[in-house]
Amino acid sequence: MWFRLSGARFRSGAGDANRAALRRLVDAGAPTGLIAYRSGAPVGWCAVAPRRDQPRLTRSPLVRAAERLRPALEPVWAVTCLYLPPAHRGQGVARALVRAAVDHAGSAGARTIEAYPRDPQARPVTAEAAYVGLLPLFADLGFQEVARPWPARPVVRRSLPM
Repeated sequence: MWFRLSGARFRSGAGDANRAALRRLVDAGAPTGLIAYRSGAPVGWCAVAPRRDQPRLTRSPLVRAAERLRPALEPVWAVTCLYLPPAHRGQGVARALVRAAVDHAGSAGARTIEAYPRDPQARPVTAEAAYVGLLPLFADLGFQEVARPWPARPVVRRSLPM
């Protein structure tokens, strides 16, 4: 819910209220993300949804810088979060989730999908900070860098077929 709410609303709803808000979105059929399963158990999460549904992105200096340099073809979807429990990291789950996010966005009519990963070559990345994904993963899956407002924070995009 971080990208969908203002800072004050996110903080005031921390925990149960934010979980309930996400549940309401899911129950209403709003795009929120994808879950990866292995042997019937969840092993990862990828938040992917239309950028317009994530107001923090429209105010983000990352997105504004990218739009100034290279406006995206609308509609734009965004991958904003990847979560994998430690036991499932390094096994291709994040790669599978990002591939599925691309397919999901494309099947929903997106023309562009973008992400805001961290570049571990520019600055070491802690596990906590890697929630937005790492640049090599997105680059390997065909995303192109369109802006880099800060040394370790590129904006990457991939065009999707109509």
